[in-house]
Amino acid sequence: MRIAGGMPQMVLEYVLHLHGIVPGRDVEIITNLAFTTTAGAFVGGIGDFTAEFDPAALEIERSGLGVVVTGLANYTGALPYTVYMANRSFIEANPDIIQRFVNAIRRGNEWVANHSPAEIAAVIAPFFPHSNLEDLTFVVNRYQSQDSWPQDLAVGREGFYLLQDIMEHGGELSQRVSFETLVDNSFATGN
Repeated sequence: MRIAGGMPQMVLEYVLHLHGIVPGRDVEIITNLAFTTTAGAFVGGIGDFTAEFDPAALEIERSGLGVVVTGLANYTGALPYTVYMANRSFIEANPDIIQRFVNAIRRGNEWVANHSPAEIAAVIAPFFPHSNLEDLTFVVNRYQSQDSWPQDLAVGREGFYLLQDIMEHGGELSQRVSFETLVDNSFATGN
């Protein structure tokens, strides 16, 4: 089994696959670095490309040591990249906690949808002490332009099966699961 770099690597490899680029043949992907060290390794001269989250990507760009070429989200569409899971027994015993949690996520997404990048940057700034407001505003604008924060919290079938395609392609999924077996959107939809 290959060393996996988690979802960022699997999404990158899948997007490369969609464009006919085969890792190991057409391009080498370095997999022995912790994700938190990839930006520093790239700046230090390791590799020709790197896949980064912001604000690290913007920091590399602003330093003149790299250029953001594209966002992988531009090639995948709706993808349940971050999901929250709980055991069925916990959900059944605590539906009120689950609903309150989902409602809080919804309110956060609604707030983001109804505020400017500058307003959002001002709120999140304490969580990014090494980034200035101008950079955070730029990053929020980039994420908003990619529809990174969905209004609909329900996991869609298309995204669910795309996620399985990506995981299967990455060698991390040996057996596919039906949407009905794994996804419960009742709290997201209020049903």
